[in-house]
Amino acid sequence: MRKIIVISSWIIVLVGLSVLLGFAEAGQKKAVCKRIEIRVTHPDDSPLFTEDDILSWVVNHFDSLTGRRISEIDQEGVEMMLMDYPYVRKADVYSSLNGCLVIEATQRQPVARFEAGNGNQYYLDDLGRTCPVRPGFPIRVPVITGMVMPPPDSSGVSLRRWEDFVMPSGIDMPLSEQLFNLILYIRNDPFLNAQIEQIHVGKEGDFELVPKLGKHLIVFGKGEDMVQKFDKLKAFYREGIRQAGWDKYSRITLNYKNQVICSKKI
Repeated sequence: MRKIIVISSWIIVLVGLSVLLGFAEAGQKKAVCKRIEIRVTHPDDSPLFTEDDILSWVVNHFDSLTGRRISEIDQEGVEMMLMDYPYVRKADVYSSLNGCLVIEATQRQPVARFEAGNGNQYYLDDLGRTCPVRPGFPIRVPVITGMVMPPPDSSGVSLRRWEDFVMPSGIDMPLSEQLFNLILYIRNDPFLNAQIEQIHVGKEGDFELVPKLGKHLIVFGKGEDMVQKFDKLKAFYREGIRQAGWDKYSRITLNYKNQVICSKKI
């Protein structure tokens, strides 16, 4: 008898839930979009777009959404449209029972900026994809110059994978991986991230680093043994630079094992 009562109670609960869900679904279909709430996430507080930009992009593609039934709004279409913009990494669109359409947009995280020979500039994000620099929205990241450049048509809304970069003749594709790893290593180290402001790629695939503090060039060599090379650089900054001064040397060479070679200014 007790088992029958328990089963009957569960049946009543399930039926009640089904009825409530049915009412909620019916109400949701009739619900009208009363307002739009936009939530934007910027990495490191370095914005490439604002809440007003998101609203403008949505209105330009879908006209005004307020006043329309929630069920008539193509929420997936809004997400796909936002994902087409080169600065947006992730977009989520959903509605609440009180008629609010919520649009969440997460920005890509630039980790470097390319300066192409034709004057064009591009960001590289932490996933290895490019997006165009947006005027009026400066982001402090290392500048990449030299022999590795994105193709001229990488600007605009289409995103290019790191593997699609144009490589100079005679340089193997792994150079792109070396450069990308070097960029991420510098970014993830607080001292290096503050100190290194430019990475130059030479014709032979060697890297040269330009520091923010000090008038010297850091000859890094190939993108191998990064940990050991940067450990040597930090040790030299702690001991050698502290005694000699920041402006005594013109070049600091790291690509020799277990030693740092310095060239004094003439």
